[in-house]
Amino acid sequence: MAWRTSNRSWKAAMLVLALGLVMTALFPGPAPVQACQNFTDFWTYFSDASHTTVVGHCEQDCFCAPRFCTGQKTAYYIVTTTPGCL
Repeated sequence: MAWRTSNRSWKAAMLVLALGLVMTALFPGPAPVQACQNFTDFWTYFSDASHTTVVGHCEQDCFCAPRFCTGQKTAYYIVTTTPGCL
């Protein structure tokens, strides 16, 4: 009788271990924090699709500072990337 109990305990322990491994594989944890970029992005916003009248600007630097914007944001923009930090 004692052998059956230990056999069940061993099976239960193996089941718990297997479930733990499956859960670890399916849910590995949070993604690593993305490092700051080593470049600066500039957005130039235009009034329309012709891109002739500038109505706003935004900048995000390589120090991961919040984006700094002036003027108006529109659906018409270009992004220019400059290597390094400004």
